[in-house]
Amino acid sequence: MNKKIKLFENTSMMSLEDEVNEFLLEIEGSKVEDIKHSVVAVTLDDEALKLFTAIVVYQVEESGPRKTAQRESAY
Repeated sequence: MNKKIKLFENTSMMSLEDEVNEFLLEIEGSKVEDIKHSVVAVTLDDEALKLFTAIVVYQVEESGPRKTAQRESAY
């Protein structure tokens, strides 16, 4: 099994819930290990917003040799 994560972010709690539920349907048959969520209040251009985030930790069956993906850091 190969462990993966999927990140979600939205300013609407209901939209975030819909996105996570759609993703869970897409990975049906995979083993979901954990779902974590948080909310933070932010100010953008003098407007107060709530930012909802979620992380889904899941496992998928390995198919072939494991490849290591390298990504550019955003920092």
